[in-house]
Amino acid sequence: MIYSLDEAVAMLSSRHSSKRRAAAKFLRHVREVAAGPVLLQALEREIADPRTWETQYQLIMALAECGYIEALPSLRLLSTKHHNSLMIYTALGDSIVRLGRQHANDVGPVLDLLGSGNLHLLEGAFRAMAMLRMIVSETAIRQIIDFAEKIPLVEAIDHGLWFWLVVASAGWKTSPTEKFLKKCSELKRKDISNAALCALKGEYLACNPL
Repeated sequence: MIYSLDEAVAMLSSRHSSKRRAAAKFLRHVREVAAGPVLLQALEREIADPRTWETQYQLIMALAECGYIEALPSLRLLSTKHHNSLMIYTALGDSIVRLGRQHANDVGPVLDLLGSGNLHLLEGAFRAMAMLRMIVSETAIRQIIDFAEKIPLVEAIDHGLWFWLVVASAGWKTSPTEKFLKKCSELKRKDISNAALCALKGEYLACNPL
């Protein structure tokens, strides 16, 4: 059990990945920006070892939850690199959106990631939109939904893109949104269809991502 910020920061230097991961999870929950520099240093040490991807994932998410904007250039650079674990890209996409926003509903970082061609990054970006309950313009909504609908259905579902987009759509009262949600509500994938039914009622599905 970790009881303090100082204890968690010290544990980031532990020899054991499980303890470093526990420290990152604690700091992700505490959301203390002062932990940012140490978290970034820990990630830079950790990222070279593909075996510790779970720890890397938690470090990346902790940087975002702590609001350490100074980590953004490093995270953007990491998003262009090869990672054996695809979950690393999901964390990076999520964190880049959280840290890259100029205001609460700034969808710019999401639109920028549309051009990456990396669906795992975009899963994270859409997840951030959903968890942050971002309200975006109809122009941006059309652009995002058009992009999502061009992806083959099986691929979009496997990547979690449609699920997170559906959850994010609960606060988007536009014609393209309603059309997309009605289509999703008829899918055989219960997680997506249930989320779509909630979104059509303007209700955000309760989610607790890794």
